[in-house]
Amino acid sequence: VTHRLELGSPRVTQLQRVAFILRGDGRGLALIGGFLKVGESAEAGVRREVLEETGLQLLRLRQWCVFSQPERDPRRHTSALVFVAQAAASKPLRAADDAKAVRTFSLAELHSSAPSFAFDHGRIVEAYLTHFHPTKQQLAQRRHVSAAERHFVVDAYAACPSF
Repeated sequence: VTHRLELGSPRVTQLQRVAFILRGDGRGLALIGGFLKVGESAEAGVRREVLEETGLQLLRLRQWCVFSQPERDPRRHTSALVFVAQAAASKPLRAADDAKAVRTFSLAELHSSAPSFAFDHGRIVEAYLTHFHPTKQQLAQRRHVSAAERHFVVDAYAACPSF
């Protein structure tokens, strides 16, 4: 079985807003990303996709998780290599390539009423928020773990979520 590697990432701007694209194919909001070209590194691919779809140049880039559930994309079996990145927008974001529009949301907006996302991107956003920007309630739940379990929980929160 050949798997196509899809790149995607929540992008947090300096103003703590997360950027997404509105897909041109009518599937809704999605993480900014796409497929690697032959001979391209994952890091170069995500930088290229972000620039092509939004005009943003990434400042910082860090690989975070792989999402590989077979049912995550109804078109084909893909794995998403998810990066977390920071970008500084010196000019308004512009939609290009296969993006119809670029939308940004504050972290509070995503926590309170996350929009509907294409594919499994809602799950990825939820995992990202829980890991990097937990609510006070989520932090309190982490604190109420016994000392014996604490080491395991820290490791679990540092790893990719399992679904």
